[in-house]
Amino acid sequence: MFLINLFIAFTNLIGLFFINKTLSYIQLTILLCPIITSCLYHLSEKKHNLYGIYPFNKYTRQLLNINRFIAIISFNIIIIKLFMDINYYSYGIGKKKLLNILKFGIIGLISLFISERDIMYQKINIYRGFVVNKFEFLFFHSIWHIVAFIILGKIITEKNYLLS
Repeated sequence: MFLINLFIAFTNLIGLFFINKTLSYIQLTILLCPIITSCLYHLSEKKHNLYGIYPFNKYTRQLLNINRFIAIISFNIIIIKLFMDINYYSYGIGKKKLLNILKFGIIGLISLFISERDIMYQKINIYRGFVVNKFEFLFFHSIWHIVAFIILGKIITEKNYLLS
């Protein structure tokens, strides 16, 4: 079932649609790092009864930690940018656009929680032995990737003095 790993890794590539000639090296790095690390991790992933793809599955733990580190940095950049737009929306994305991004982001976060609920159940010690169906994981985690990279791409490509 390595096709599930491959498909989920592939959903990260939606972020590539935001690459253009006007991006600075900083913007390009902020966009490419999470795409690359998430792709590599999902090729190796063995959670949710997946097998991972050789040779990546030999380094699942390391790739997970790198992916988490980059995801935290990306999330913080998004939060900083949104905070700047709330305070200085005259040059930013505007209140209506900001609310649309927040609503869209909530859809992504709900999809992430649905796809990872077996891991969360284990952490809080309920529903022992519960495992998310592979296809359910594929569907909801793919939605999470698509939403996350659309938001990151839109925010990174937006005129921003912090990232230029």
